Amino acid sequence: MLDGATALIDTDEARAIPPSLKSALDQIASSLRELREGGAVENLNGTLASAREAADAVALATKDLPALADRLNLIANRADALIASYGARSDFNAETLDMLREVQAAARSISDLARAIERSPNSLLFGK
Repeated sequence: MLDGATALIDTDEARAIPPSLKSALDQIASSLRELREGGAVENLNGTLASAREAADAVALATKDLPALADRLNLIANRADALIASYGARSDFNAETLDMLREVQAAARSISDLARAIERSPNSLLFGK
């Protein structure tokens, strides 16, 4: 881009343009040169590579979330059947059923999180 801008500015036609426009083109060329020399392109590429690696790591980490949620639901269902054998009105039964409801809610939350990450993996990086 800098080479193209320089080629445009270093022509007889460019020398004939109004001074204000030439000054603007010179400023653009200077800004582009500073960006190149300051390593902006390399920094941007590094940032994008890091973001890609982070998104890949999140995708890998969340791959097992649906299976985990399914296992939690299975355990909760089995425990529910076991607790029912203690009697419907016992304190143990009531407290355990409350705990199982919380486990099931956690499993649903994990499933929802996994689906949200699958739909939009960038949301973990950008907060949306």
